[in-house]
Amino acid sequence: MGRRGIHNEAAERLRQRLSSKISIDKSTARRLFTLIYALLARNALIRFCWSELGGRKLFEQEGNIR
Repeated sequence: MGRRGIHNEAAERLRQRLSSKISIDKSTARRLFTLIYALLARNALIRFCWSELGGRKLFEQEGNIR
């Protein structure tokens, strides 16, 4: 199963889990799942960089922390 199939299946599960609270179509459920996945993946990458690469040093090099 490819990425599209996994996203479709996860979106359907998300839709089922939210059905008691809100009603959304398949397309919206897929977009919502993709957004959640992207945010979680981004957060995981930031945490990994922070722990493995010395965190503050990494951001100081980029000029984000003074």
